[in-house]
Amino acid sequence: MDTGSRLKLVRESYKLSQRELARRSGVTNATISLIEQNRVSPSVSSLKKLLEGIPMSLADFFTFDNHPASINTCSAPMNNRISGVMDCGCC
Repeated sequence: MDTGSRLKLVRESYKLSQRELARRSGVTNATISLIEQNRVSPSVSSLKKLLEGIPMSLADFFTFDNHPASINTCSAPMNNRISGVMDCGCC
């Protein structure tokens, strides 16, 4: 699966609009749209920035299988996560 299709799948699985992901990640929704349409390919740093808004690691992104049990809908930033223990109160 290409990066744009995978990004759209992940974003929709987390029930995020392009605008909401843009707000969370600091990337424009136009950029997200272009990536999802495969009109541009994101750099690794841009993709990492987008994934921080979900939050999701690069490894998880490329192994994402859309299985409901694998989706963590926590919105705590990745830097709040220590050794898999969440301090956000929701996980």
